[in-house]
Amino acid sequence: MKQIKISVRNFHSICHSAIVAIVAISFITQAKPAHADYKITILHINDVLSRLEPVDHNGVPCPIEVRFSATCIGGAPRLAAVIKSAREQSGNVILLDAGGEFTGSPLWDSQKERAISSVLTRLGVDAMGVGFTEFAEGSPVLGQFIREVRFPLLSANVNVERDPYLVDQIWPFVVIDRGGDRIGLIGYSSEDIRTKSHPSLETRIDPIENSVKFAVRMVKSMGITKIIAISHAGYARDKQIAENVEDIDVIVGGNSHTYLANKVKEAEGPYPTVIKGPTKKPVLVVQAGAFGQYVGKLDVVFDAKGVVKSWKGDPILLDVGVTEDADMRAALNVMEATAAQQASVSPVAAAAGTVR
Repeated sequence: MKQIKISVRNFHSICHSAIVAIVAISFITQAKPAHADYKITILHINDVLSRLEPVDHNGVPCPIEVRFSATCIGGAPRLAAVIKSAREQSGNVILLDAGGEFTGSPLWDSQKERAISSVLTRLGVDAMGVGFTEFAEGSPVLGQFIREVRFPLLSANVNVERDPYLVDQIWPFVVIDRGGDRIGLIGYSSEDIRTKSHPSLETRIDPIENSVKFAVRMVKSMGITKIIAISHAGYARDKQIAENVEDIDVIVGGNSHTYLANKVKEAEGPYPTVIKGPTKKPVLVVQAGAFGQYVGKLDVVFDAKGVVKSWKGDPILLDVGVTEDADMRAALNVMEATAAQQASVSPVAAAAGTVR
């Protein structure tokens, strides 16, 4: 998969001549204009909070003796199975994580970012947003996570150019090739990260609208007509962004743990929630609850001009009806065995360096 990235440092300091150069280069390298409809399946998760094993309906990790009962849902092995099935059915699949992966389970307590990076890389995530929980243990842990994974972390309004652990590690956007066409992915994060978490003093959180509008202009200057935003700002804020920022087609959200669905009374809104953008084009807003209980699946058809033409989808409940992926189950079993071994070592021995 080819990717085009621009670092936060360059993104915030780029001058007019650089923009002209980018436009010139993109004119040469851009894909041929589309002459037919383009269909893509967007799979997405958010706010898993390290619940890699099944949880109850409140998101509490299930004890191992009831983990595979009907009352326990979610888990990375079931998620892996659904993703694998979707990819087998269509070559045009993109997997997005809207952030909120850090903290929240015994696996996180024992292995920190290593468990999360291993699982998300195995899943084949294409890009991930930056949530406030990603800063829960500061820049060093987040920086280590970014170095371990094989996909970009995106946020146009999180400026880390002065943070030595994160400089050039969080990107405003990325352009990917999928199914013979190119898609722009732009990230943005909630503006209250500093009050909820522990970003470094060198990290700056900018207003969303201005940052995203500039990122959109950059992406469009490359000839990209299809833009998906990956948000960790919450459902209400996403709807505002959809109304006020031009040329976004889909917003994959997180932060507010919002469950959207079309046939469930308890849902907080339809899936997708369709918002009219500034130019009256439809913007599709989706979110998939929390704790890994669901994976969102949205099929979108774009017309030849890159405008959303039609859509369908719903979140998929990861219950006992979903057979676990054997490879992911085996990987988790190893992680849990390692965690159990670590727990059996005394704190004194661990502090002395016998456990790495």
